[in-house]
Order: sequence, then structure tokens, then C-alpha cells
Amino acid sequence: MKECYKSNVLFLIQKSIYYKLHKHFIKLTNKRMANIVIIAEKPSLWKEIAKALGATSSKNGYMTDNKGLCVTWVFGHFLELLPPNKINPEWDWYWDVNKLPMLPDFDVKKHYKLRSDKWVKAQYNIIKGLCKEADEIVNAWDPDREWELLVRLLLENTAGIKKSTKMSRIWLLDLNSSKIKQAFEKRKPASQYINFYKSALARQHADWMYGMNLTQLYTLKAKSNPKNEDKGVRSVGRVQTAVVEIVVDRELVIRNFVPEVFYNIYCYTHNKQLSSQWFEMQTDEDGKETMNTRIMGKDGVKEIHGKIKSAKEAAVESINKTVKKEYNKWLYSKTDLTAEASRKLWLSWEETTDIMQALYERHKVLSYPRTDNNYLNDDDFDGIVVPVLKELEQVDDFKDFVAHLKTNKLIKANTWFINSKKVTAHTGLTPIIPEARSFASTYNSLNDNEKAVLWLVIRKLLWNMYDPYKYESSQIVFNVNGELFKANGKILLDKGWKVLWEEFGKSLNDDVELPDMKEGDTVTIDWFDLKKKETQPPKKYSEADLLTYMKDIKNILKMIDRNDEWRYDVDKWLVVRIKAISGDGDRKLGLGTPATRENIVKTVVDRWYVTYAHWWYRAEEKGEQLIGIIDNERINPVVTVKWEDKLNKIAEGEYTYDEFISEIKQTLKDIVKKEKGSVTFGSSNQNKKELKEKCPECWKPLVEKSGENKKTGKAWKLKECSGGKSVKKGTKWVKTGCQYMEWL
Repeated sequence: MKECYKSNVLFLIQKSIYYKLHKHFIKLTNKRMANIVIIAEKPSLWKEIAKALGATSSKNGYMTDNKGLCVTWVFGHFLELLPPNKINPEWDWYWDVNKLPMLPDFDVKKHYKLRSDKWVKAQYNIIKGLCKEADEIVNAWDPDREWELLVRLLLENTAGIKKSTKMSRIWLLDLNSSKIKQAFEKRKPASQYINFYKSALARQHADWMYGMNLTQLYTLKAKSNPKNEDKGVRSVGRVQTAVVEIVVDRELVIRNFVPEVFYNIYCYTHNKQLSSQWFEMQTDEDGKETMNTRIMGKDGVKEIHGKIKSAKEAAVESINKTVKKEYNKWLYSKTDLTAEASRKLWLSWEETTDIMQALYERHKVLSYPRTDNNYLNDDDFDGIVVPVLKELEQVDDFKDFVAHLKTNKLIKANTWFINSKKVTAHTGLTPIIPEARSFASTYNSLNDNEKAVLWLVIRKLLWNMYDPYKYESSQIVFNVNGELFKANGKILLDKGWKVLWEEFGKSLNDDVELPDMKEGDTVTIDWFDLKKKETQPPKKYSEADLLTYMKDIKNILKMIDRNDEWRYDVDKWLVVRIKAISGDGDRKLGLGTPATRENIVKTVVDRWYVTYAHWWYRAEEKGEQLIGIIDNERINPVVTVKWEDKLNKIAEGEYTYDEFISEIKQTLKDIVKKEKGSVTFGSSNQNKKELKEKCPECWKPLVEKSGENKKTGKAWKLKECSGGKSVKKGTKWVKTGCQYMEWL
């Protein structure tokens, strides 16, 4: 009996130990399964990463390899900044110029909230659970400062992450499995990208302050004008308002344009087969000589005509012949390709963006699309270009071009597109080889638009290795009684890279051969021809034009040079900074980023500041009114470009978050101070302080208010219950809650 009892007790002890060990084993297993957590940008990227790294076991909201690796995902901003009244109760819903500017000292934990969508909360809870158990968290979002911000904010607001948890970063420029594995194995500490996070945080906080303050300010200013029939909101944004100003200024230049009459004089010789045009050399303000062919006014025509009307012969004063070469350098950036597709294929930016994303994610034949760079790294020539050329030999559309490159030994790593020093976060757009099937079969399976866009990328790559387009440029200058006439000639020597132009029906047969002559020869003048012409206004912006102007400040400078009525001056900063940056790759100074430019333009169209019709952008009355009332000295494209440059400097460690935000705050203070006097609508013009007294009716604190009646100029003062609130019903303001009020 005792033995039986002992055996039962022993069995129970063994069973208890077994259950405890099993429970502990499960806990250890679960912890090990969450050893490394990879957070991907979106479900499509999550699946590619999971597949490449062998995480094939599907769980609720993540994939795992059951050996310690978990791959989960988010989509867009899970967290958003609080509205003003949630940051400071004094910034309540009622817009009042006296509350401006609203300049909070942002706290990444206190001033953000999780989006209210159910699926966001559900996925956030899954990520939170995984991250609590993780030994390493890997950010696998797009290689961009904004995506760095999203993940870091998410982790900053996720309680329970161990202090010992390692933070890493992988940048994926290619979604083929081998490249994903390689990127994962070479992942870097997240601390290396802390400045990207600070730059994006500075951008987000600046945009919040800029938008919240100036939208309220200029909405109230617009409503203060009794002639303004549109009483809607005037949304103001750091970049969007700069874009509106570019379009509005072009619209005003066109509208106010007054054509000027000018004349050209032509001299015909060689039995009227050769025409030469009158010209004179002029020196501009910078001492640079330019050739002018326009004669302004009839008096100038009469003067020149008086000199040449009796001339029978023209003497050859000089003959110049030079061989010129034109190279097609650099690869496409996202903005470049979008603009080119608009010009050549008549695709909208939305269509091109969707196609690029499909080529990158679904077909895997295009490198990372949201790039503003035009170069490849030195080792990319052997790693990307050479293998791609081998694949192109199997594609009917390109095999002849590749054969030409090979035959003429032109496959070279030319420095104008292969240069590691000019590559920053991203590389220029190139075709890449998919792993699942051959490039040729993938290319042939694409629809017409996808094939056409990829064709542009491939053509651009080939252009960079082709011979230069070569031609002989010649010019004969004739002297007719002291007046000079020029005849230009051109003879094609080598089509070079322009042979690919002919694929789009672009003819290269534009030779103009000049007669064989030498200096001192004379020719008989057949007749003179006078042509009257008018100066033309600039064209409205096309989609390609606007995106190109936004990409590089140099394009805006060219526009400013042609427009004397531009509202603001270009200071020395621009000239110095452009020279320092040299305008290459990601270092271009522009408006917005490759990922945001198209959406910014869409925003200003959706808000009826600008309309887009028949391939042209046109400023609307609402847009013109906005640009007419804003502080153009402090709100314009040049200032916006300066800020974008400083954001880039923060990312590079050359500038700080605090310096940038301090500058933004001071700018907003200056704008509000300048505009405050012109705002009457919605301005309470009152002072307010909380009293120690309690309301005799509800015992809530009393508030003392004082101010001045704007119509009569008389001062007033009262105290009322803080439990009351004014609500607008129709055209009247009605007080709700506690009604207690006493005039003083």
C-alpha cells in the first residue's frame, strides 16, 4: 500500500515538473520566435521579405520561420499629431488671431495619437506584442527620411520594449530575393540613421506649425475683406503655397503681357538659296557678350535700311567651323521619368507613378522608383549594367543596340552616370533582372504602357554608353556696308545616341550645308527681306514643366530671369549654395521630394487654387486671392527651397532640429505680427484671465475678459463662467452651458 502511495506521489511530482518545464519551454519558444522582428512598409513588401528570408508560416498579422524571425507590416502613418486644442486647451476650436501663433514644444510621446481605424489598432497591438519580446527590431521601410520617421515614432510610442533590444535598418532598392537576403545580412545599426529621423521630425513639426497658424491667419484675413464672396478656408502649406505661387505668377505674366513689335532683316545670296540674318553683338550687365537679332522699333529699321539699301555685294568677313559633340548624360530620377513620360507618352504623373511601382514591386524589373538621384555606384556597373545588357541581347527591341555597343567597344563605366561620390540614399533608375523568369519573357508580358515606360528607362541607360551625337557647325559672317549678317550651317557626322530618337519618329535629317567660301570673297546680293514679328508670352505649365521646375531651383531661377515682375529677390545665398551643391543627384535644391511632389500638385488642384485642363495648369481666382494676401517676403518658393536645404543638412548632420524649428517659429511670429492689424473677422480683440472666484450658479471658475469694440472703439470688461461656451447657429453666436455673466 505504501509503495503504491509512493509511486502515485512520485507520478504526481513528475507530472507537475513536466507541466512546469513544458510551460517554461513554451514561454522560451514564444520568446525565441519573436527574437528578430522585421517591420515592413506594407503588405506587398512584407510578403517579399518573408518569402526571401524563409518566414513562410502565416500568423495573425505576421509571418514567421518558427526559428526566431517574425516579419510584420504597417501601412502609412499609424500615429498622427494632435490638433491644437488637444495640445493646449487655450487653442480651442474658435479661430482667433489673438491666439496666434501656436508654437508648441513638441513631445513625441505626448503629442501623438494612434489613428482611430479599427484595423490600425489591431495591427498596432500585434506589432506591440511582437516588439515587447524582441531582441532585435529591424526597420525595413523604403530608404527615405519619411519612412524612418514613421517606424521610429511607432516604436517611441510602444511601451514595454526592452532597453537591451537592438535596433537595425535595412534599405531595399531591389526586391529580388537574393538582394533582400544580402540587405538583411548587411543590416546596419539604426543609430546611423538618427539624423534622417530628426530631419523628418523637423519637417513634420514645421509643417504642422506652418499649416495650422497660416491657414487660420489667412482664412481670417480673407474673411475680413467684405468684397470677398468666398468665405471658405484658405489652406496654406510650406510647399503647396510655393507651388500655387509659381502657377499664379506665370498666370499673371501671361495675363499682363503686352507684346512688343520687333523686326528681323534677312539678306539672300547665291540665287536666293542662302539666307543670312542681321545681328549685332551686345554686352550684358555681367560683361558677357550676346548676339542680338531683334531690331526694336521702326527707327532702328530705318537706320539699318539706310546703310544697306544701296549695297550690291556682301563680303565674307569670317568663316568658323567647329565639330561639336552632344552627350546624353545621367540616368532618370523619378521626377525626370515622370516628366519624360508626360511629354513622350502622354501619361499623367499618377499613371506613370503606378506603372513604376508595378515594375518595381510586381514585375521586379525596375530599381527603387522614388529616387531623385541620377547616378549608380562604381560597383553597380558590373553588378547591374553588364548583366542587364546581356539580358537585353535576348529582347528583339534592344538586341541591335546592344550589338552596336559591343561591336564598337562602347560598354564602359562612363563617369557621367557611374559615380559613387554622387550617390546618396538612392541610385538612378535602371532596369533590373527578375529572378523568377527571364528579363525577355517579363518584358514581353508587360502591357503597352508598362513596356513604354520601361523602354524609356532602358533607352536612357543605353544612351549613357553610346557615342556622342557629332556634327560640324559652321557659320559665315557677311559684312554689308558695315552691318553684319550670319548664315548658319550644320552637317551630321555621327548619329551617336540619337539613333534611338528615331524610334520615336524623331528625324535627324536636318543638314544645312553652306557654300564653299573663304574670307575676303564677295557675293552678289539678290534681295533683302524685312519680317515683322511680336514677342510671345510664356506658355502655361504642363505637368512635365511643373514637376521639372519643382525638382531643381535652377529651373525656377531661369523663370525668374525671364520675369521682371517676380515678387521676390534672389539673394546671394542661392548663387553660393547652388555652386556648392553643383546641382547633381539628390543634392539638387527643389520643392518637395520625389515621393511628395505629385501629391502636392494634386492637393492644390483639389483645393481649387489651380486647375488642370487640356494638359495645362491654370491659376484659379481663389489661388490668386491667396497669393495676393500672403506675406510674399517670407512665403515664397525661394524661402521654401532654403528650408528644404536645411532639412537636408539636418539629415547630413550639418544642422540641428532645434536650429531649424527656432527659425520656423521666428518666421511665424514675424508673419503674424505683420498681418495681425489687417485681420478683423473672427478676432475677439480681447484679453482673458482666470479668476479665483467661483461661479455662484455652478461653482466652476470665473473668467475675466476685457477688450475694445472695433466699431465704437469703446473699452469693455466682464466676467463670466468658464462652463459656458459660444456656439454659432446660423449667423448668430449662442451661449450654451452655464449662462452666468456680469458686466464690470
